[in-house]
Amino acid sequence: MDVIKTDCPPKAVPVLLGVLTSMFAVGAALGLVGGALLVEGLNWHAAFYVVAAPYAVIAVLLIALVGEPPFSKDREKLPILAKLKRLDLVGALLLSSGTLCLLIGLSLGNDSLSWKHAAVISLLVASPILLSA
Repeated sequence: MDVIKTDCPPKAVPVLLGVLTSMFAVGAALGLVGGALLVEGLNWHAAFYVVAAPYAVIAVLLIALVGEPPFSKDREKLPILAKLKRLDLVGALLLSSGTLCLLIGLSLGNDSLSWKHAAVISLLVASPILLSA
């Protein structure tokens, strides 16, 4: 969403945010049901062929046919170091670390270690701390 706010013209921001949030809503509503039907009907490998491949082809075709969006030509020409300084690297690190702690904790607690193991508890306690920082 931040990319839309920073890279698009101000008049287009409400429309683009509306399109983006409606895509989230449709994906949340239909994606779970469609994915479950796909996996139950075929197998979980089919999700990669049915979903990923056609959308990748559509994305490449759209980029080739439409080209670069008109508003991207008006963006300021910053050197690469200036663009990197605008990134929130600390936030990205905290988000990645918190998500990783959660996933590893849930995986270890479910498979190889007890839920009462110190490593599992530590990972599951660290996850919300890192995600809220």
